[in-house]
Formats: sequence, C-alpha cells, structure tokens
Amino acid sequence: MTGLPGPLRDALLTVRHRLGTRVDWLVGGSVAAALWGVEFVPRDIDVFTDRDGAYEAARLLGGDRDGVRFSSTGVVRSHFGSLRLGEVTVEIMGGFQTCRPGGGWRPAVDVTAERVWIVFDRTSLPIAPPGLLARIYRDLGRADRAEALAGASTAARAGPQPLNRMGGSL
Repeated sequence: MTGLPGPLRDALLTVRHRLGTRVDWLVGGSVAAALWGVEFVPRDIDVFTDRDGAYEAARLLGGDRDGVRFSSTGVVRSHFGSLRLGEVTVEIMGGFQTCRPGGGWRPAVDVTAERVWIVFDRTSLPIAPPGLLARIYRDLGRADRAEALAGASTAARAGPQPLNRMGGSL
C-alpha cells in the first residue's frame, strides 16, 4: 500500500525510473511526508538535487533544461524548474536553501548525506527524512506541518522500511 493516488504514484515511479542514479536526488515535500505516514495530501512531487543535478533532472524527465533558473523568494532559493508528468507537476529544486528564522541562509540540502532509501512499490526510492522535512517547514513558517512531522520522526520505524542511508537498489 503506497497511500498515494494513482496519478501521483505513477509519476513518482516515472521520476524514479528516469532519474535512477544518473543524478543525486531525493523526494521531499508532502510526498515524502505522506510516505512517512503523515496525513498530508500531496498535489505535486518535489525533487531535491544539487545545482547541476537540477538541469540534468529536467532533461531526464523530458523537460526543458532552459526552464530551470536560479530563483529566490527571500525565504527559499534554488535552481528551480517545473514540468508535468501526465497530470502531475514535478518541481525540481537544485541547491535548495532556506533562510534561517534569525536571518542568513542555511547550507544547501546535501541530498547524498540526507536521503533515506525506502522500498516503494517494489523499487528503492530516495526520500527526505522527517527531521529534514520538519526543519524546512519550520523555516517556511509552516509550524503546523513541522509539528505533524515531529511525530513521524519517532513513528518512522512503523512507516516505510529504510534500505540504508547510502543507497542501493533492489
């Protein structure tokens, strides 16, 4: 049981198949939270990678490399691109950073150090751990989401089964 609606599940499997190990990446946002058992309703797929990986991920997913641009809102900044897989939006964020509540930018998310590989629909999938998701939501001013993830950190053992923190595939 994946807990994701069919189109979202299918798009996620397409992302996994096309990106594979060609770029370092992980799934973040509400999809990762839902896979940890948090009752979020995902509407899109957030793919975190490094700066160069954002451009390569866009190409591998059938989007336009030129559609990825450095973007900053003052709260977040990344090399950002958005594309569609069927009816699902996939947002690519390379070198994703959030502004600390007291000011200053956090270091970019290190996807190779942070990702946790889980079993998803009989394949391995790299996702963000609950603690990273909670920190990002706190930085974005989404205390409600950060609190929902606090419980997931301790309940993660009952959620998806991590393969290991270094990767690998089934």
